[in-house]
Amino acid sequence: MIRLPGRSRTAFKNYIFLGALVIALGSFFYTQSLVRRLEDASKTITKMFAEFYAKMSLPATATSSVETGIFFEQIVMKITFPVIFTDERGVPTAWRNIGISPDVISREELAAVDPENPPRVLERVFNTITKLDSEHEPIPMNFGRRVVGYVHYGESRAVRELRWAPIIQLVVIALFVIVGFLGFKAIRVAEENFIWAGMAKETAHQLGTPISSLLGWLEALKDSGKRKTKEEIISEMGRDLARLESVTSRFNRIGSPPRFERKDLTGMLSETADYFRLRLPKHGKRIEIVEHHEPIPEVDVDEELFCWAIENLVRNSLDAIAGGSGKIEISAGCSSSEPAVEIRVRDNGRGMSRDEKRRAFMPGYTTKKFGWGLGLPLAKRIIENYHGGRLLIESSQPGKGTCFLIRMRTQGNIR
Repeated sequence: MIRLPGRSRTAFKNYIFLGALVIALGSFFYTQSLVRRLEDASKTITKMFAEFYAKMSLPATATSSVETGIFFEQIVMKITFPVIFTDERGVPTAWRNIGISPDVISREELAAVDPENPPRVLERVFNTITKLDSEHEPIPMNFGRRVVGYVHYGESRAVRELRWAPIIQLVVIALFVIVGFLGFKAIRVAEENFIWAGMAKETAHQLGTPISSLLGWLEALKDSGKRKTKEEIISEMGRDLARLESVTSRFNRIGSPPRFERKDLTGMLSETADYFRLRLPKHGKRIEIVEHHEPIPEVDVDEELFCWAIENLVRNSLDAIAGGSGKIEISAGCSSSEPAVEIRVRDNGRGMSRDEKRRAFMPGYTTKKFGWGLGLPLAKRIIENYHGGRLLIESSQPGKGTCFLIRMRTQGNIR
């Protein structure tokens, strides 16, 4: 898992918040612009209705009543926004989309209505007129220079919903951001808990090899009949103690800047191979570790971290050899395609399936019964994040083995 520094995490959260705010504001202003355009369109349509209704309301021809009926059936009944037509006295003559049926009163009764004392059935209509006039100024219906009535109109349902749309969107985005932050926080806490537990397990795993070796050397010291002399045993115990010190130092180095030095990688590879060779019998396996090194240029590396990565690859190969015997090859040479040193760790163990290859470097993924899945991700982080190199699975087939490839730069970064 690649963790961002505290300042970077804060900046990332700020970017998410600002991005959500920009989206919300953009949506709000666009919706308001759309509402204004719809209102302008409604006003224009209402003016057209007012002019047409003014002409239809005056009986200029014998067919005016028929035409007026057509006007109401074909035009007024298709209006989608609240509208009330009144005569010059302010008495409603027609209405639509105000929640009141136009059949509550007949046309004859409407013609006889006193605007100062309207019937009870029209009180809601008059109240609606007052409400609509508070939203929009009524449009007069002119016939020549004479005002024959007014059109009172309001917002359509679509416009009202659009007015609420930005607020709803803002609430949804806010909920999404809050849930996202809570989710990220929960994931981060879970990952931290996993990493802490995994690092504890990895520490025990790293300490296990030298400690078990020290116990073995102690038994050898007790048995004076062993082949090895006390000087040899003491020398090997010293190496194991140095390895214990190295393990503690490595964990202290996690997160710290690397200390690069120009080094010969073959020497470090051979030292790592020798260390495992002497301790293979304690694993109960007959495994051969062979080396094939070509002349290679020195490379800038952090020796302690680089050896840790190689050890993790070798240890992974040891675990992959399920039977009692096997072979691990460690080789180094120059790349033929770019200025880089190539290191391969090959085994003839169980190999990997396509899905296992895809997930091999994911923290926490392991196929072992007792494993935490941190060895390969840690090696990849050391090689790629610290050294600017590449660590990949060059080849792997189930039942035939796996080959890990490391490319280390001799100049510039590895692509």
